[in-house]
Amino acid sequence: METLIHQFFEKKMKTIYRKEYVSILLFLKSARIKKKLPQEELASLLGKDQTYVSKYESGIRRLDVVEVFDICKALGINMTDIISIMESEI
Repeated sequence: METLIHQFFEKKMKTIYRKEYVSILLFLKSARIKKKLPQEELASLLGKDQTYVSKYESGIRRLDVVEVFDICKALGINMTDIISIMESEI
C-alpha cells in the first residue's frame, strides 16, 4: 500500500492530497475491483456517469464525505472501515 501511495504522489498533485485521502481512494478502488464491479456499474448504482468513478479513482476529482458515504453504501462497505484507514495513517 505504501508503494502505491508513493507512486500516486509522484504522478498526481503532490500538495493537494494527504496520504490518508489517497489511502481511502485506493481502498475504495480495491473494494470495487474485489467485487468485480465495473466502473460503469458502480456509477449506475450511484446515479452518476462512469467518468465520475474514473475521475475520483484517478485522483482528478476530490470526494466529500457524503460522496464517500454513498460509494461505501453502494459497495457494501461500512464507514467505520474508512475511519480505521484514516486512523491507521495518522
